[in-house]
Amino acid sequence: MLQVTLLVMAACVLSASAHSVVIVSDGSIVRPHCAWHGACVWNSTTQANCARALCNASRYGVRSAFVASSNNPCTSSFVNGSHYFYSMDRDVVEYGSFDMDAQITATCLALFPSPTPPPPTFVPGTMTIVSDGTVTRPHCSWGGSCEWSASTQAECAQGLCAASGYATGVFLAASNNPCTTSFVSWSAYFYFYLMDQDVVRYGGYFLDTQITASCSGTTMTAAPTLQPDTVMVVSDGTAMRPHCSWHGKCVWNASTQTECARALCNVSGYGFQGTFVSASNN
Repeated sequence: MLQVTLLVMAACVLSASAHSVVIVSDGSIVRPHCAWHGACVWNSTTQANCARALCNASRYGVRSAFVASSNNPCTSSFVNGSHYFYSMDRDVVEYGSFDMDAQITATCLALFPSPTPPPPTFVPGTMTIVSDGTVTRPHCSWGGSCEWSASTQAECAQGLCAASGYATGVFLAASNNPCTTSFVSWSAYFYFYLMDQDVVRYGGYFLDTQITASCSGTTMTAAPTLQPDTVMVVSDGTAMRPHCSWHGKCVWNASTQTECARALCNVSGYGFQGTFVSASNN
């Protein structure tokens, strides 16, 4: 299999005004705590990474400074149960339960006019949610093993509702059986709740399904709204500015060029509003 990596230039949405704001993680999708999977090192580098991930998830961009943590996540834990965490040894934000974690306080360069995030909005009763592959409405898939039963259907519904900011979810319907067929193309990247791993991940999966669930109300904190402007970003192969490549099949057209640009802008802290400008090569 041939693999090609290319440098990508994209125009990303950025705010015209900026100032600093202090953010404290709360385990939500926009304010994840910090945890780890296989190896933990707690030093100035990993502390800075946790602060950057918190600010980025909170839609303030990646310019940040670590202020404090509740504890050393290598030796103790701040919370129990499933929440959103930035995994410092994987450099991803995931939903799940971790053995050790910490609450992070960071100073973020706010890319929006008001220094005060909007107050929580109470969503009463129930609401029907249909997954669309976004970070707050992930489709359902699996990593290593698949069983499509009432139990895993309930897990997919709960994963969808939790990602949308609701406490509980009841399965209503699915577009297909994700053990045998797929709802979206494997070559297109979306957010998926992995039923066998109890995490939400961004990527391309061979088999998946669209979920419809009835979600019970709870409090949700909306992400700040960025004021539109643009900044040019060029990939450099770092975690925050990745080049573009492929695994099994490559098509280089306007659609995949846009996907590369959107991914570059997103991991750079500007969200998915990215426009492809140029590439170093095909």
